[in-house]
Amino acid sequence: MTREIMLHIDEDLGTDGRLALVDHLHARFEAVRIEVRDSDKPHLLFFSFDSTKLSPHTLIQAIQDKGYHAQVVDL
Repeated sequence: MTREIMLHIDEDLGTDGRLALVDHLHARFEAVRIEVRDSDKPHLLFFSFDSTKLSPHTLIQAIQDKGYHAQVVDL
């Protein structure tokens, strides 16, 4: 089942930082399709993922493992 969430990243990643973070997530969860849509607000990222294979908590933990702070924003 595909789920969409919006994440608030506390740090200013910039374009290169966002791309590096997305690459990290794709590498870490290679069996899971993660789609990322940029927002016009650089601190927000939208993710679509298979919720039967990945949880929001696991996604946030992977982001925190890179040294960033992230929270799920309820839509």
